[in-house]
Amino acid sequence: MNKRWCLLLFMLFCTLPNLTFAQENVRVLILPFEVFSQEGLTDLADEIPQVIRKQLEGEGAVVTVIDTASARALGAELESDAQRRTLGQERGADHVIWGSLTQIGRRFSLDARLAAPYGDQRPASYVRDGNNLSTLSGTISGMVDEMGLTIFRWQRVAEIVVTGNQRIEADAIRRNMKTGQGDIFRTKSVA
Repeated sequence: MNKRWCLLLFMLFCTLPNLTFAQENVRVLILPFEVFSQEGLTDLADEIPQVIRKQLEGEGAVVTVIDTASARALGAELESDAQRRTLGQERGADHVIWGSLTQIGRRFSLDARLAAPYGDQRPASYVRDGNNLSTLSGTISGMVDEMGLTIFRWQRVAEIVVTGNQRIEADAIRRNMKTGQGDIFRTKSVA
């Protein structure tokens, strides 16, 4: 009988951290991006949020994307920051993302806003420029990394201190690490 209780308690303690983690998932609502271009790149209005969604979900966020057709149905309800925040509240989001892509010639500018649905803080602004749309995916990835500092409360690595090494110099160890000073700290990338 004691063995069964011990086994039951052991299984309970093993599953509790997983239940806690599941409750801590960050919920993000992404709205379609406006596209300003003479080349008719309107598909990017829905593609940019999908790229952002994929990266955020890879980090553990629960993401809802509203596509352009659904946004049109909402109509004027998405014209102001306050209306976007209200939609975020209605959808149970912790953060709302929206923005625009402007292309002039070959160059582009990607502008995004990130806001918490509650409160009256100004939305955080993220701007990235590029020379060619072939670099857009990497540009989005870098922008989402910056957003992660707010969304996931990530921190940047301030300093790497190598101690206890006797045979290999500290610089040799640092050169082989994936994470460096100034990088965003993620436990899965520490090596």
